[in-house]
Amino acid sequence: MLAIVLGIRSFREFDLWIFIKTGEWINDNKSFIHKDFLSFSFEGEPWRHFKYGYSLLAYKIVTLFTGPQYLLLLQSFFNLCMALLLKKFLKRVSSYNIASWALCAILVLLGCEFRMNARPEWFSYLFTLAFTIIGHKGFSEGSKNYCYLILIQILWVNLHDAFVIGNVITIILILLELIREKGLTKNIAPLVVTYVSTIFNPYSFEAFSYPLEIFGQLGSNKYTFELHNIFTSEYWSIWQAYLIPLLGLSLIISLFFSIKKKTFRGDVFLFIMGFALLFLSFKAQRNIPLACLIITPLAVSHFKFKRTLIIGVLLFLTPFLYIMTISDKYYETAGSRIRYGLQIDPHNLPIKASDYIQHNLKENDKGFADYLSSAYLLYKLPNFKSFIDMRDLDVFDHEHFKKYNEITKKPKNFDQLDAIYHFDYVCLYTQDNFFLHFYLYHHQFWYCAYIDENTAVYLKDSNKATNNPQPEVGQYNSVSDTTPINKIFNWNYRADSSMNASQFNYLISKYFQRVAAPEKAIEFARKSISRGELYEGHILLAKLLFKMLQYNSEKRIFYLNEIEATLKRAIEMKPNQDLAYQGLGQLYIITNQNEQALKQFETAFDFGAKINIDSLQLQLQ
Repeated sequence: MLAIVLGIRSFREFDLWIFIKTGEWINDNKSFIHKDFLSFSFEGEPWRHFKYGYSLLAYKIVTLFTGPQYLLLLQSFFNLCMALLLKKFLKRVSSYNIASWALCAILVLLGCEFRMNARPEWFSYLFTLAFTIIGHKGFSEGSKNYCYLILIQILWVNLHDAFVIGNVITIILILLELIREKGLTKNIAPLVVTYVSTIFNPYSFEAFSYPLEIFGQLGSNKYTFELHNIFTSEYWSIWQAYLIPLLGLSLIISLFFSIKKKTFRGDVFLFIMGFALLFLSFKAQRNIPLACLIITPLAVSHFKFKRTLIIGVLLFLTPFLYIMTISDKYYETAGSRIRYGLQIDPHNLPIKASDYIQHNLKENDKGFADYLSSAYLLYKLPNFKSFIDMRDLDVFDHEHFKKYNEITKKPKNFDQLDAIYHFDYVCLYTQDNFFLHFYLYHHQFWYCAYIDENTAVYLKDSNKATNNPQPEVGQYNSVSDTTPINKIFNWNYRADSSMNASQFNYLISKYFQRVAAPEKAIEFARKSISRGELYEGHILLAKLLFKMLQYNSEKRIFYLNEIEATLKRAIEMKPNQDLAYQGLGQLYIITNQNEQALKQFETAFDFGAKINIDSLQLQLQ
């Protein structure tokens, strides 16, 4: 049950739209992809899309079920398959019991959860487990078992580009066989065929060089969040990253027990696999599940579980995690924006912005979109082509990424790009690209035509100075979802949104704050607190009004009174937060109420604010 509900979750990933789009192209053209057709910057350049099998599968499912969210049902299926393979794994390496399996399955499912959002890695996780189980059996019981690897490798190379893991496992097995047999034997033949079988793909022998490219990207691709290594702060942004020290320690302890029990000789392949996948996890955040898959059952197999633990795991831990998942408490605790239920969250994707473009611009108008927004626009707009998108170094080179990064950080370079491509509109994700947003908002010939909680659309107008058009603000829409599958596993399920109207207006206000449009920012900040909720909205409004004090002396008294009332309401909402107290302290300094100001700062200090009270006291005396 836990495996199933972990698959029923909101659809949030950006790159999945590219898979669906490429699947549609393959289906319509009855051909494999050899050249880029999605961008105007690299159109016609070579593109080897080893994920074409998943892309076609994704498109077929979306077409069959009339909704991309149903792709997530595959995750429940793959979760169950992983649990069954873990059972086989444990049976091979230890005296199996249901407690060890339940504990192992739960740990692995939670460790892999952050990568299991309709991603094609599903296949690589399953195939890595299958390769490991078959490889261990073949190494222990005879080479005839290796023959099964050939079929798996052929499937793998046509479904996901991590088929290179299969190459690595095959090489490890060949080396072990050479060492054990002290030379070439018939045991090696099926392994060599397994490695060579990667040619059975649309790109034939190019698959041989692809592993080098993949491993090279781990070191050189710093544009994708998931490829950050263990020495970067971004790597530790998810709780699963903290499993790595635990997995490493577990592997070392397992090795100690194996040597002590004299079972190491039979399990040497598993330990080499464990250390190899742990190393890959150090190199890239996205590889953490691979280490979890192998090290967890290997570690669990060295412990004997009593009947009391069986009862504890099955009667307490599993139902507890099930309830935590369907109630969204697990995702909230883990700091994830995922929510339970088959639904597409419009507050994460440029859905409304693409509708605006489709209804207000010409079909062949050329647009510039950022790295994230481009994925959904490729899916939604039939004639849209990207400048850059989430295919990374598979299509685009380092120089192109460098050019893109320069545009976002030094936005004046955008004019040079526009002079080459002659854009008709720009679509940008508002949670990033702050410099470019500011530049376009105040540009001589560009203006913000549309804005919602996650996307802004800019249009070109040579008469901007005289027209001075105001942006259209998208309508707030909550997630509406009536998918029956949601209620099968959660009778109390109600389709909900990760955002309410107050938060929507808060994000609009933040946008106008970043582009230095204070009056519009204040307008939406006031809307964000109109229902008397959202602490952050109160703090933002106070900050904006403080800023207005510098520019509008006529409304000084009005602003001061509004700031005081706003901050006092914020304190009523969250009396243990320091920000509102600091704001009141600053307000009372401005109004020469030094004694009151000092009290507010002292309270803020008590709640964690970094304030030098002694120094402040001397200044206010």
